[in-house]
Amino acid sequence: DLGPGDLLPTDAEDLRLEPGFTGEEEPPPNAAVSGEMAELVEAEDAEVTGGAPANLPIAPSRGSISAVAEELGMRRARVLSRYGLHVAADRWEEAFGAKTPMAQAAPASCVSCGFLVPIGGSLGQAFGVCANEFSPADGRVVSLSYGCGGHSEAAVMPKTPRPAPPVVDETKVEPFPLRPSPEGSVPAVADDASAELGHS
Repeated sequence: DLGPGDLLPTDAEDLRLEPGFTGEEEPPPNAAVSGEMAELVEAEDAEVTGGAPANLPIAPSRGSISAVAEELGMRRARVLSRYGLHVAADRWEEAFGAKTPMAQAAPASCVSCGFLVPIGGSLGQAFGVCANEFSPADGRVVSLSYGCGGHSEAAVMPKTPRPAPPVVDETKVEPFPLRPSPEGSVPAVADDASAELGHS
């Protein structure tokens, strides 16, 4: 395992990597290829805008090959080769794939989980990143067929039931005298049960 400050050199002929875009393949500005492309772009602009680009208040800027390569993330000395992609996919599938014991016991797969963060590129068709802090795969690249007990729809907490409204019976009337009874609330004659207990 790599520690802080450790370096792991890669071979110059590493099969997992291939040359990225360096700008050497881009034709110079006065080349015939770039001139033909400029004419095509101007013709397309004329059809879309209804006028020549020179008559527009701001001339449209043309994208260069290097700008497109930088946007796609390929403006690096070396990028992953197809072999490197397959090796990484196999490694991730083995660690967090459908054949793991966790995925076999999961109630559902990651493809339907709300905690899955999709990734771009070709690997995004089979993998994503888990964002559930309680999952064992939190922050890891997981297969879409992987799963765990932390699935967002596995066990949704039920809402607390609301108490029933009070029932008021308006069909029955209980008499409530305004003045106390002359006999009082305690009967004057003691019954047999209170006499046995010694109450008066």
